[in-house]
Amino acid sequence: FPQCEPRIIDQQTDGRFILAKTCGYAFNIFCDAKIRNEHLYGYTRDLAELLGQLLEFVLASRDHNHIMVRRSQLPTKFLADTSGCPGHKCCTHGDYFRSCRVCWGAMRLATWNVNPIRTRVDRVIAFLQRSDVDVLAMQEIKCKPEQFPVEAFEAAGYQVIMHGLNQWNGVAVASRLPIVSHEFNFPGQPAFGDPAVVEARALGVTVRDGDQEVTTWSLYVPNGRELDHPHYSYKLEWLKALLSVGDSWLEENRQIALVGDWNIAPYDHDVWDITAFEGQTHVSPAERQAFFAFAQHGWEEVTRERVDQYTYWDYQKLRFPKNEGMRIDFIYASPELAQRVTAAEIDRDERTGKGASDHVPVIIDLA
Repeated sequence: FPQCEPRIIDQQTDGRFILAKTCGYAFNIFCDAKIRNEHLYGYTRDLAELLGQLLEFVLASRDHNHIMVRRSQLPTKFLADTSGCPGHKCCTHGDYFRSCRVCWGAMRLATWNVNPIRTRVDRVIAFLQRSDVDVLAMQEIKCKPEQFPVEAFEAAGYQVIMHGLNQWNGVAVASRLPIVSHEFNFPGQPAFGDPAVVEARALGVTVRDGDQEVTTWSLYVPNGRELDHPHYSYKLEWLKALLSVGDSWLEENRQIALVGDWNIAPYDHDVWDITAFEGQTHVSPAERQAFFAFAQHGWEEVTRERVDQYTYWDYQKLRFPKNEGMRIDFIYASPELAQRVTAAEIDRDERTGKGASDHVPVIIDLA
């Protein structure tokens, strides 16, 4: 046990206990929570002894980042010694257990094009509470800072930095980790329009993760509209400028994530039918080359090898029921951050139900 990676201890509704390794495989310990002495014979005795060993491990490991309790609780008599579960405060260090850097020592980062935040706020807060995310980057908030529903985030325990100029575009970052600094727009970010304006498409927020700092750039890459539209040239110019400043960031050897809606499907299988996109944006060779250039310059896209799923389904033509989607939301990480990534997830369920965004959250876990 001591050499294993963090585990999840979970008590199921039928009284079973489960111990799961985060590295990909799991084994179950089945035991009746109401076992009496007269029942301790044969294989039941072995299971009870194994359960006792497991609980001893839980108690011994609480200060060594080996375990966390989530979704439910261990028996009441063990609860105080295992610091409770998410939503309960850590009895040892005072912080909320899942976000307690001493007990858990990990960070969960997500990106989500919420489109827009004022319509989606209840779903976003519910997602944060359910998914246990520490930092959420949002795109297409479509509001000014004074219109952002910040009170709901603060009530849920999150600070918010938002960057919005009007009812279009807009990005934000919500964090329950301490925010160290933030930056509106990246250096050299191109402008667009007449008159030309630097749009609210990029926001960098640095948080303190234990004794480390992690910078998350919430990015809403220009759509491009059509191949012969000025917006397409603007899109390529925008990505080129981001790549250039990204080179300087890599030289600083910092933990940085470039996350968000990239509005590019890098591979043919990232759309439901490549023939349906002939002559359109998002799949053109120039856009794909602009996307792959980040990997060529030293960034690592950390979700591709860990999860395979669309991240966007248009509202029209029953795209979601038909699973006619696109994968256009990604997370590029600097080498220093990429080495901490342990898992990735695309929360497809967030596209279901009333009031869903056309995008879904993309999540990574950091060791």
